[in-house]
Amino acid sequence: MAAAVLVVAAVGVVWWRAASEPTRSDPDGAASMSASSTLSPAEQDAVGQILAVYKGYLDVSTRQAVAGQFQNAELQEYATDPLLRETAVLMQNQKGAGQVYQGTLVSKDPRVSALDLNATPRPKATVTDCIDASNYRLVNKANGSPAAAPGGARRFVVESTALYISGKGWRISESGTDKERQC
Repeated sequence: MAAAVLVVAAVGVVWWRAASEPTRSDPDGAASMSASSTLSPAEQDAVGQILAVYKGYLDVSTRQAVAGQFQNAELQEYATDPLLRETAVLMQNQKGAGQVYQGTLVSKDPRVSALDLNATPRPKATVTDCIDASNYRLVNKANGSPAAAPGGARRFVVESTALYISGKGWRISESGTDKERQC
């Protein structure tokens, strides 16, 4: 069933796309992280790496959105396409419009909600988080006045996909939220 998904490039810049609702069943036995999960040492290590990359992506992309300066090399340490490309386009459009973000984007509860180290063509994971954008606003850089931005919830659940890239490690490849899910 198709649903409208609000994709958040973790910098608060938003756009709409059509997507299928994700399924949570995995016939290959992917690990689903929960308080009761017993993780192997390899899974524990992967979870730590994935959360570090996710937090790094949020920190770097938010800092760049506030500064109005996109630096692809720095972001590549945490993201890969299509998210890297989408973030670059959005930040360039924001810069062209003379807009920056002001305030703080807060990650409330990031956790690895699914992990499949045996996925092909590469291992993958899902990070689920509650993002609070209550104090994070798009403004006109010249005078600090509010810029037109999509309305909606200021706290929302974000699901991001992390992929393991050989020779680089874990990278965030997608990030999105269903506008109906708030936290």
